[in-house]
Amino acid sequence: MANDPSKITLLQVVNALDDDAKDTTRTRRKDRADASMVQGIKQAYDLILTGYDAYFDSITLQMLLDASQDESMGKELLAGRLIAESQRLLAEAAAAA
Repeated sequence: MANDPSKITLLQVVNALDDDAKDTTRTRRKDRADASMVQGIKQAYDLILTGYDAYFDSITLQMLLDASQDESMGKELLAGRLIAESQRLLAEAAAAA
């Protein structure tokens, strides 16, 4: 946290706090990787994680600090980031297809 808040994303904070839990989850997923039903669930979960990571990586601590000064601004910021990242992910998927 020694960096400027405008350079630290929410995803970096969450990952720093959640590394152990992610390692445990990855280990459990590897243990169940061969089950056919689990493959569909894994694909859906991976899609959720991709969206989650993109969204959180688009928000800096400075954005949150600025948004905390005005509740309506905060909601607009968070909703706007969600829309922008959703559109970016859709565009990437279309380009890859």
